[in-house]
Amino acid sequence: VDATEWRTITAQSGLSEAQLRQAAATYQGAERVICTWAMGVTQHKHSIATVREITNLQLLFGQLGKPGAGLCPVRGHSNVQGNRTMGIDEKSPKALLDSLERHFNFTANRALGHNTVEAIEAMLRGEVKVLIALGGNLAA
Repeated sequence: VDATEWRTITAQSGLSEAQLRQAAATYQGAERVICTWAMGVTQHKHSIATVREITNLQLLFGQLGKPGAGLCPVRGHSNVQGNRTMGIDEKSPKALLDSLERHFNFTANRALGHNTVEAIEAMLRGEVKVLIALGGNLAA
C-alpha cells in the first residue's frame, strides 16, 4: 500500500482520501468488527484474493475468534449454505418426500418451490398465500 499513490487508490475505490482515512480510523478503533460481504466480492475476477485480504485484515486486528467479531459472507439466498449443509433443498428428492409421508402420515406437496426472486415475483402477482421467511431481508 505504501508504494501506491493516493490518486490511484482514490480512483480505484471511488472514495476520497479523507473518506478512506476515516474508514480506517473507525475500523482500527473498533473493539469488535464483523466484515460482511456478498456476491459481488465472491464472484468477480479477483474474488479469492479479495476474500483472503478481508480475512487477513480481520486476523491482523484480532477480529477473529472473539464474540461479536468475525467474517460474515452473505450468499445469494437466505441461509443457502446452512440449508444445504443440513440437506434442505427447495427441490426435495422423491425418496425424502416418500419417507416423510410414511413417517408423519401426510401427503407432501410434490410441486417445486420458488427461489427468492421467484417468490417475490409470485407475491407481486398475488399468487402467494403465506410466506414464512427466517433470517432474510426481503426489503433489501
